[in-house]
Amino acid sequence: MVAENGMSTYVFVYRALLYLFGSLSMILYFRVIWVITTERRRNPLFRNFFFKIFLVEAVTDILAFLIVFFLAFVRKYRLIRTVDQYCQAHHTGIVPTFTVFMITSTRGTLYFGPLWFALNRLTTFAGKFGKKVGLAKKNHPVAIDRLHAAN
Repeated sequence: MVAENGMSTYVFVYRALLYLFGSLSMILYFRVIWVITTERRRNPLFRNFFFKIFLVEAVTDILAFLIVFFLAFVRKYRLIRTVDQYCQAHHTGIVPTFTVFMITSTRGTLYFGPLWFALNRLTTFAGKFGKKVGLAKKNHPVAIDRLHAAN
C-alpha cells in the first residue's frame, strides 16, 4: 500500500510512532527542565555546573527534535501542503540556507554535548590530580553524601 506522496503506509506509521514517542519524551524533557530551573533557587545541588550543562543539552535536544520534525520530516514527506508549496516557491534564498544552517548547527552542538559531560565528570572525579590542580569540588554530591554519612 503506497500513500499519495509515494511513501509506504507502514513506513509512515512507523515514523509517525517514532515522532509520537519523541513528542512524549520532549514533554518529559520539559518537565525535567522545569524542575531543575525551579529547584535551583532552593537546592544548591541544582546550581552545580553539571545541571547547567544538562540544561544546555536538553534545550539543544528539544530544538533538534523540533527542527528535524518541522524542517525535514514535514518537508520530505509533504505532510502539510502549504509548507511544501512555500518551500517549492522559495527553493533558493534564505529558506534552504536557514534550514541547512539550523540542522547543521544543532547537530554540531549535539555532537559536542557528550564531550562536555565527560570533561565535567573527569574534572569532578579527578581525585588527587584534581586536588592538585584545583579541579575537585567540595560541594559535589558525592562529597555531600560522605559528609551526611559521617554525621
